Amino acid sequence: MKKACAKQPMHTACGLLDADFRTPSLDYEDLIKATSLVCKSPVAGQLQFKRAIFNLFACSQDDHSKNWAFLQEDSGRWMPAPFYDVTFSPHPYGEQATAFAGYGKKPSLKAIQRLAKAASFASWKEAQRAIEGVIEPLSSFPSLAKELDVSQKTIRLIEQKLNITWQDNKGLLD
Repeated sequence: MKKACAKQPMHTACGLLDADFRTPSLDYEDLIKATSLVCKSPVAGQLQFKRAIFNLFACSQDDHSKNWAFLQEDSGRWMPAPFYDVTFSPHPYGEQATAFAGYGKKPSLKAIQRLAKAASFASWKEAQRAIEGVIEPLSSFPSLAKELDVSQKTIRLIEQKLNITWQDNKGLLD
């Protein structure tokens, strides 16, 4: 006999924050703060910061409010849900669905530092290390895609967009 799956309560940022998922209505600053409060953990806020950085550098721009969720554990504690619906999805205008302290694209260094502060990083240097840890694996995309038999045309298309995104945002490591 199969064991029944346990039900686990879930809230999306969309429902929790009354943020319309059809239009850009969420900011990572609010998401990070809400995560830290709901999960009662600065580490959870830092995780959302890293996910935001990944979305920025990986051109995962379909990061609307229904793609952020929280799961309640048996103990009653809330945790960020696993990262989901994360894919290369450049918007025609190059804008993220979730803003970076007010920026839909090409966030300023000051905006990212503001998000790092909201995520309770001890220092900007610590946040920079987190950023580097997130974006470093993206440099392996071409070789990994080739191993997975992704067509060269698709690899070139994605790599070209990732390179443009890198050029637009590499100043965030200063």
